[in-house]
Amino acid sequence: MLELTIHSVGRLAPTLLCLSIAAHLWLRETRDKSTFWLGAYFSFLFLFNLGYFLGYSVVSESGIYLWILASAICLASAARLQLSYHFFETVFEKESKRAAWIFFAAAIIAVAETLFWFQGGRKWLPSIHTYGPVYFSFSVPVLSLFGYLGSLIVGVRKLSAIRKKEGIKAQGWSGLKRVWRENVGFRINFQLTTITFFEVGLNFIFLIGNKFWVANSALAEWMNVALLLVFSAYVLIYSLSPAGRTGFTPRLTGVTLVFCLLFLGVPARAYQEKSLDSFRTQLESEPSAPLSSPDEKIVSASHFVLEEFKSNSVLLTTAIARGYRDGRFVFFEFQSVPLFGFARNEGKRVVWKVFPYSRFRKKADEGARFVSIWYLVSVAGCMLILPFLYRTSLILPLRHLKEDIEKFTPKEDSHFEGSWKGKREVDSFRFSFKEILSVLEKAKQQMPEVFSEIQNLSEVLTSRVKKTELGNRILIYKSVSMFRVLEEAERAKFFKSPVLLIGENGTGRESIARFLHGAENSSPFVVVACASVPSEFWGSEIFGHTKDAFPETLSDRTGRLVEASEGTLFFDEIGDVPSYFQIELSNLLETNRFSPMGSDSILNPSCRFLFATRKNLEEEVRKK
Repeated sequence: MLELTIHSVGRLAPTLLCLSIAAHLWLRETRDKSTFWLGAYFSFLFLFNLGYFLGYSVVSESGIYLWILASAICLASAARLQLSYHFFETVFEKESKRAAWIFFAAAIIAVAETLFWFQGGRKWLPSIHTYGPVYFSFSVPVLSLFGYLGSLIVGVRKLSAIRKKEGIKAQGWSGLKRVWRENVGFRINFQLTTITFFEVGLNFIFLIGNKFWVANSALAEWMNVALLLVFSAYVLIYSLSPAGRTGFTPRLTGVTLVFCLLFLGVPARAYQEKSLDSFRTQLESEPSAPLSSPDEKIVSASHFVLEEFKSNSVLLTTAIARGYRDGRFVFFEFQSVPLFGFARNEGKRVVWKVFPYSRFRKKADEGARFVSIWYLVSVAGCMLILPFLYRTSLILPLRHLKEDIEKFTPKEDSHFEGSWKGKREVDSFRFSFKEILSVLEKAKQQMPEVFSEIQNLSEVLTSRVKKTELGNRILIYKSVSMFRVLEEAERAKFFKSPVLLIGENGTGRESIARFLHGAENSSPFVVVACASVPSEFWGSEIFGHTKDAFPETLSDRTGRLVEASEGTLFFDEIGDVPSYFQIELSNLLETNRFSPMGSDSILNPSCRFLFATRKNLEEEVRKK
């Protein structure tokens, strides 16, 4: 049976936010390593926060086993370390695999130790109104702290690598501003590393709190607020990053949800405090009378005079002195029974009013449940109503606007051209919306929900030739399809995965390939014209050879893979590669290893692979 308190309601907000984020990430159609590890991270954080929420809310000795869920924080720290390696691009891949094995194995051991020590008994923690284990595993917070420290170190190393590559040190402050403006990876990693720094601080507080160097009540308050702030920062960073590719609606929903939960905390806390103040007033108004017998059990007493307890006065005084005071009541245990009460001075006597703790818990639950309904309604409103209102308020007007413009704009062959009434007004109307569209065009990548509507309206209002600079070349295009190709290329530019470009001759495949390589990239861009390479020379052309590989060969050849080191190797017309060498290429992509012909040495290519073809490769495979 759940009986909510101020602390459990405070942990409800981070729990709901973690659940919402994890559900969004796991339900995405496209899922890269960044999304996978972020989803795993928030899934473990959901279990961690759920453990605290249930631990605060279940007042029974058996309820202490719900705290076991809180040990998921060490699994979350292991996932967070992997997120540092893979967000938003993968670095130190071999190291990340070793770290995954080590930290997840250690986390499982820490959880097992927690299960073992939970058998050691329970104790009542009046400051947070719950039962807890006598011993809490020290390995869980320590491992969690090490995991976040590792994440911080990886983040700093990634920033240092970008700093070295971009030459920020030599250029000074101006170079830093340039990289911040132009390099998305640097900006995202800096923001993520900053969040990690605060997460390390939270884990340190979590560690010392579990060793009782920080009051449990203060720890609960700090963690509830800080976790919500940190999670909201993750929502913003992920949704704004190329790895996220999150639409405007989920981003707007996430940010609105975060602010709703944050701002609801203030009135929610005020409501609960007011409810408890009225409860204290109600208890004070109840009639006060001393106990008829000092031997009467304290549990059944509603009030008593401390001096009349001849046999129990010392024990009772000690229990009250050790109790927790919140400024309104004193919570303590006497004869292993939880109690609460307050003192009143009646003349020379100190009269205590004491009640079973269950009465306080019932009253606290009434106020907390009302507040929890606020949170649930806010989450439901943000997740369900806000996207509907957004689509209704923006998409439908765009459609109506498009229809109206088409309706009232004369055709090119109309005999009203030049004399049509209101032509000047409509032209002015069209110009105004062209200005609006120029703003919307810049935001289209962030609003996939309305992309098609904005594009349709744009085609009605304007139809002109567009130009885009691709390095030292200029790509001229007019169609919406080419615009979408450039959008996809812009997103793929930040990842090192192989890319296949499909298009007829003359459609700009090599230009797009050079765009993916990057105009500012000084590393080599090597082109392999597949149609012009003789069938028998493919191995030598790509892998290279030693001078002993063939008769009459006088020198070694490096091969295109070595020539493209740290750069890009572009296979133009990959569909013309002979079948036998397609197998070699497939093995190369799978294993990332090759050997020059005539050599036993094994090399690892350090280039990015781009492919282009005019053929339908799936159809070609079916034919064979």
